[in-house]
Amino acid sequence: MSTPLAAGATALTREYLIKDKVIANPSAALIKAALLNSAEDISPGQYGTDVYQEIPDPPVPNNVEGWGRLNLGNAVYPEPPFDILYYDEQGSLSTGDYHKYSVNISDSNYPLKINLVWTDYPGSPVSQGGLVNDLDLQVTDPSSVIHYPDNPSQKSRVSMLTYDSDLKDTISSNNRRAIRFTPSVYPANVESTTFYFHNPSQRTTDVDEVIYDGDGAGGLLGKELFRKILTYIPSGWITVGIEGIVINNGDFYIAIEKNDIKQFIAVDDGNPSGRSYWHNGSQWARSKHTVYIRANVRGTDYSTSFDRGNNVVGLTRENPATGTYTIRVNGHNVPEGPQPYALVISGAIGSSRYTLTIIKKGTGTGVVTGTRIDCGTDCSEEYNEGMNVTLTTTPNTGSTFDGWSGDCTGTGTCNITRDAAKTVTANFSLVYCPTPDVPSNPAPSNGATGVPVNLILSWKIAPDMDSYDVYFGTPPEPLYIDNTTNTSYFRGGRGLSYNTTYFWKIVAKNDCGNSTSGPVWSFTTGSPSCTYTISKTGEEFHADGGTGSVNVTTQSGCDWTAVSNDSWITITSGSSGSGNGTVSYSVAANASVSSRNGTLTIAGHTFKIIQQGINSPIGKAVDNRSLIWTTGGDAEWFRERSIYRHGGDAAQSGNIANDQTSWVKTTVQGPGTLSFHWKVSSENRYDKLSFYIDGEKKGNISGTVKWRRKTFSIPTGSHLLKWEYTKDLTRSSGSDAGWLDKVKYRRNR
Repeated sequence: MSTPLAAGATALTREYLIKDKVIANPSAALIKAALLNSAEDISPGQYGTDVYQEIPDPPVPNNVEGWGRLNLGNAVYPEPPFDILYYDEQGSLSTGDYHKYSVNISDSNYPLKINLVWTDYPGSPVSQGGLVNDLDLQVTDPSSVIHYPDNPSQKSRVSMLTYDSDLKDTISSNNRRAIRFTPSVYPANVESTTFYFHNPSQRTTDVDEVIYDGDGAGGLLGKELFRKILTYIPSGWITVGIEGIVINNGDFYIAIEKNDIKQFIAVDDGNPSGRSYWHNGSQWARSKHTVYIRANVRGTDYSTSFDRGNNVVGLTRENPATGTYTIRVNGHNVPEGPQPYALVISGAIGSSRYTLTIIKKGTGTGVVTGTRIDCGTDCSEEYNEGMNVTLTTTPNTGSTFDGWSGDCTGTGTCNITRDAAKTVTANFSLVYCPTPDVPSNPAPSNGATGVPVNLILSWKIAPDMDSYDVYFGTPPEPLYIDNTTNTSYFRGGRGLSYNTTYFWKIVAKNDCGNSTSGPVWSFTTGSPSCTYTISKTGEEFHADGGTGSVNVTTQSGCDWTAVSNDSWITITSGSSGSGNGTVSYSVAANASVSSRNGTLTIAGHTFKIIQQGINSPIGKAVDNRSLIWTTGGDAEWFRERSIYRHGGDAAQSGNIANDQTSWVKTTVQGPGTLSFHWKVSSENRYDKLSFYIDGEKKGNISGTVKWRRKTFSIPTGSHLLKWEYTKDLTRSSGSDAGWLDKVKYRRNR
């Protein structure tokens, strides 16, 4: 009977949409979305919730009940406060496009259900049943948490494209730096970017992250594809999410663009790949320093929180918090577009829509942008009731923004709540642009001597101009090196020589194209002072000892010594030196069961040596004392004799509280094969035991999991292996611990 019932419900739903919702020709996708939205979950089925449970717990869909049991009563004639919104979008989406919808939930007792359906473009035998046009659904709740479709199909991993050496040799104050990326597969989805930022003064000047295609002249940066403005960035590795950027062929560039020379980005000393660029004020040019910008790219086989296998997706929140929800439908990959689609939303929701109109006035010009509006050319848009729209202005060159009028006031961003039809006016005027004055009052002063090689150039001008070209070098006529918006410029020690005369000048510029050059100034650097660095700060050894070495780096003519502070550590060569050098040492065998720590003092730096005892408790617990084991986190792992897989003992994670971790790790040389047994007793899905190779998660277990054996192939080179038990912010369950036993590593010969 299921087919006749579904056919009858389909006919009645179509009639309802035509007659009651005044949708003249509802698409098959809309009817399907409406029926799916009406379905009710029928878990656990007729056999209860024990081991014989027939139907999986929510959410749907699943392979047993599909989307649930159709209930036409949920699809037609809703009774307040419950309501249903139907969107039959026919013009629709191309790759990179998106539509946003906003609903206001007034009662948490009614589930919020959202279904997205589209009739996909006909496939070919090559596609093997896969999608041709792929759309994505995501929902942002009132707490700004993003939700993705329930039970999405196809997940794989994100890969990182990187060309730096991971040494972070120095930092650059240049305001615009970029790097060229070449994906290994196409289409390549740029999910996010990671870069290393240095902000010692905690400055809050805006920093832009920009993506360009590689179709510019000579393969340089071409069309801007994406821009995100970051208001504050702390020091360290920063990862920023990116939406809707798909590279179908060729190269692309990621740039970090800022306006504050007291904010810095890390660079390598060299650029062997030739992929790094900087902007010299007029054009992009290849840089000799590789900038620390990395791209996180997902190809067709990489992971995502979206569904990559179905043209029907849904999301249900059983007891949604009250407030505004934003639903976004993205054109992820639409080679045969534009793609029509249908969206059905049900719950205790409002359904009014209002028009927002933007008017531009004044002697100047500019652009007004906001959610789904770009005025420019699109100066009117319809929005759902309750949706918040933020408008920003960008004056054109030679113009300034004077402020809002109408339904918005002030000179900042305009925030509009859609509770009625509204009109706002953006007022622009032309800017008076005088010729800049001559830059003066240089620091260092003209002709200064004994100047440090690490210095900040500064100058004065009244009034301040929009930007300054900086010329610098050893020739009497210095060369252009950078452009800045500040009246100071950091010129670090890298590239400056001691006892050398340098020449520099400043050209003041405004946005109208006027400029004035200052005179050529000079200064002479002083003699060097000795600074020392060592190549590493410590080393670990087995109980049977071994040898090692440490490199010393300093200026030419700077003397240093190396001394052992423990009798079991002997310096075999390099006990003293001048300039750069190497210290070699040997570590005697440890006959004790306890580990021991010792130090060398090298050029004033402490070098720490850790040596295992002849019976490492972790090595014994996991049946592998040939590897060097270390443990840490908020509590150390320990040897456990009541729960084990082999040999009468195992390693157990430390006793930690919520939002804490406990880890154990070791290093192996590849290639080879790793195997181990692990188990966990924890709060399911939230407290986990995870395994990493070189910081990349290879798997995790959670809940109540008995002993399992895992095997991994280890590639050539040195690799860090780590097992880590982590807890979330609340609750505990089970023994609240993870265990590791029987670790085997066989290196290939």
